[in-house]
Amino acid sequence: MRLSLVTYQYPPTKRGGVANISKHLYTYLSKKHDVALIGNKDHEDAIPIFDDFMKVKGATYKNVLRILKYRSGYDWVIATEEIAAFPAFVLAKVSGSKLCIYGHGTAMTQMRK
Repeated sequence: MRLSLVTYQYPPTKRGGVANISKHLYTYLSKKHDVALIGNKDHEDAIPIFDDFMKVKGATYKNVLRILKYRSGYDWVIATEEIAAFPAFVLAKVSGSKLCIYGHGTAMTQMRK
């Protein structure tokens, strides 16, 4: 299966949080499937679409335009947080893939705002 994991917080910088979930998802899924890690420039395995993750304020159209280059035949596109959800949604639509958006912690209440 061909997967795309779209994550804004990767690799982990401390214990807990969505960055650790992303790391474990990528580590586990890449053992069994072809996984494209789409994230920021802070990890050598990632296809960087996000700017420096400490400076990103939200899902921007610039990130969506960057992600469109990687629209080749994914079975699933997985977003690990709300900032990654918009680019992942667009990638899933243009590639005809199924979409999974993972919510974690305070992201669930922040999205209502």
